[in-house]
Amino acid sequence: MAKDIDCKISGKRFALNVDAIIMRDNQLLLIKRNKEPFKGFWSLPGGRVKLNETIVGALLREIKEETGIKIQPLDIFDEYSTLDRDPRGRFVSIVYICRPLSEIKKKKTQEAQDIKYFSLDNLPKKLGFDHKDIIKDFIRYIYTEEAEESEPPVETPRVPRPSPSIRPLFQV
Repeated sequence: MAKDIDCKISGKRFALNVDAIIMRDNQLLLIKRNKEPFKGFWSLPGGRVKLNETIVGALLREIKEETGIKIQPLDIFDEYSTLDRDPRGRFVSIVYICRPLSEIKKKKTQEAQDIKYFSLDNLPKKLGFDHKDIIKDFIRYIYTEEAEESEPPVETPRVPRPSPSIRPLFQV
């Protein structure tokens, strides 16, 4: 079994992660975590990249493991790398916008107590990691024409990467 890209630098863990924004019928797919940290909190599905896989390969594997569904990655949404985004150490995440290619077949996996779609105006209160910020950035992106010009809510500027051509897929 391949190891995760997970190492220690100056005594702190460092890992490369992928997360997915999966939308269907204007609803966002979230998992209720079954593991610490943030056990019992909702989060975007995703996880660590292994040494023997591409970033997109890791994305496809993690989403299948955590939700049981197949996805089509559409574009990179953004990267998230604030220093305190994960209590386990220094975790950098590349977030993709994805389209589901199959339905949820199970309501529970080894990593998720529950898997379900939420309306963007009725998201759960308990969101793990910095996923509340990621979701806020995504909502601003799909509902604001000037999203690529607005300042992100972090201390370092980031450049949103999705192509404007995918925005209409998510607007109501």
